[in-house]
Amino acid sequence: MIGLFDERMAILITDYVNIVNSLIKLAEDNKVKKALVDGILEQQADTRNFSTGKHLKYTDLIKHMVSVEQVIRIERKNDAHSIANKTFDFSSTTIKNLIRDGYEETLEQETSILQVWDSEHPRQANVSVNEYDMAFAYHIRTLFPMYLSWI
Repeated sequence: MIGLFDERMAILITDYVNIVNSLIKLAEDNKVKKALVDGILEQQADTRNFSTGKHLKYTDLIKHMVSVEQVIRIERKNDAHSIANKTFDFSSTTIKNLIRDGYEETLEQETSILQVWDSEHPRQANVSVNEYDMAFAYHIRTLFPMYLSWI
C-alpha cells in the first residue's frame, strides 16, 4: 500500500531528524566548537526545494521537518444508499458528495482521536505548537470547506 509506505518513510525521516538533533546536543554538551557543527549543517544537501528547485542545506532539512508523532488513518464508511455499479459513477454530484462526506467523516474521527491524544500527551507550558502543524490545521479547517463551496 502506498499509504503505508508513505507513513513508514515519514516515521523514518522523523527518526533521522531526532538522531541528528541528539548528535547536535551531544556535540554542544561536549564543547565541540559550534562553528564545526554549523559548517556541516550549512553544507548543500541533495534535496531540492519543491517550489524553487534550489538545493537545500542540511540545516533546512532539520529545522523545517515536520515531526510525526501520531498517524491517523481515516477510513471511508460504507454508503447506505449505494447501489450496484455506482463504483463507476463519476458524475460531478457523486464526486462532490464523496468529497463532502470524506471531509465530514475526517473531522468526526479527527476530533475523537485528537481528544484522546491530547489527554494522553499534555503539552508542556513552554512548548509551542509547530508553525507547520498550525498551517496544516488551518488548511484542513478553513480552506477545505471553502474549496467545497466552490465545486
